Amino acid sequence: MALTEQKVAKEAIAVALRANVPTLLWGNPGVGKSRFIEKLGRELGFEVFTIIGSTLDPTDIRGLPYRTENGTQFERPYFLKVAAEKPSLIFLDELTAAPPAIWAALCASFWTKQLTTSNSIQKAEFLALATRPK
Repeated sequence: MALTEQKVAKEAIAVALRANVPTLLWGNPGVGKSRFIEKLGRELGFEVFTIIGSTLDPTDIRGLPYRTENGTQFERPYFLKVAAEKPSLIFLDELTAAPPAIWAALCASFWTKQLTTSNSIQKAEFLALATRPK
């Protein structure tokens, strides 16, 4: 990709992220998708969290369960705690390499900005995904 094309792509993705439009980066392994989005997120002033789909367990998404007087609650993962407090870019990398149950949970959680009824993602309104062609 020529330098001019990279600049146009960077500007387009930045606009999408600022407008709260989930962004999908699609490309072959090793072309720099992850590094590109992580750098862009930092340049835009976001706290950047890279979540690699192929390494997740369901509790990584929903959180660890614990009992309270009102029933079972879930301890949110660190990145969601931070994202609830300040603008964050949650970058789901290698999404299509994740097992189907993880892939579905990630998509459902982030598209609705909700992990459980009490765990809304307040400020993490910026989402980027990356995947490789199959």
